[in-house]
Amino acid sequence: MLFIGMHKMNSILDCYGGKILLGLTFSVTGDALLNLDLFPHGMGAFAVAQICYIAAYGLKPVKFYFAIPFYALGIAMYVVVFEKLDVVLKVGLPIYAFLLTSMVWRSVVQASTKPNFFNILCAFGSFMFAVSDGFIAIDKFYTPIPHARYYIMTTYYFAQCAITLSIVNRIGETVGEKKINKKKSKKN
Repeated sequence: MLFIGMHKMNSILDCYGGKILLGLTFSVTGDALLNLDLFPHGMGAFAVAQICYIAAYGLKPVKFYFAIPFYALGIAMYVVVFEKLDVVLKVGLPIYAFLLTSMVWRSVVQASTKPNFFNILCAFGSFMFAVSDGFIAIDKFYTPIPHARYYIMTTYYFAQCAITLSIVNRIGETVGEKKINKKKSKKN
């Protein structure tokens, strides 16, 4: 969050970095709630974080064929843990899984549309976010994983760092677009 805060942004809501910052803020909230043993509430905060990341990555171009393997994995994971979920999680988990999977899909599309180091790193980080959540689901609802906390936190922190670093591509881009638009309106 500090890394993003150190970079000048025009507005939190109208730029890529601002949306990533909001995603990180809701992730921190989710972390706190999970540490207080409020799993459904933490999952809700992380769901909002995924929405922020999706908004940052954008919805165009669609390239739905990139989504198919991720949604298939999400459905498979849900089927594996379904029996051990309570009523709230039987409803909430598929919603969260849809948002998480959509976030991974959108980051992969971003990386394929504008392939550079930071977008590819972001896509890999987004996938690692899903891997981290997969470790949580298996450990909590299927079977204990030895040293699960290590696997969960290593993949999670890598994911958040990779997603955060993706703003490096956009720092000049947002400002540049604003400058270009101002010049065009002065000519008219």
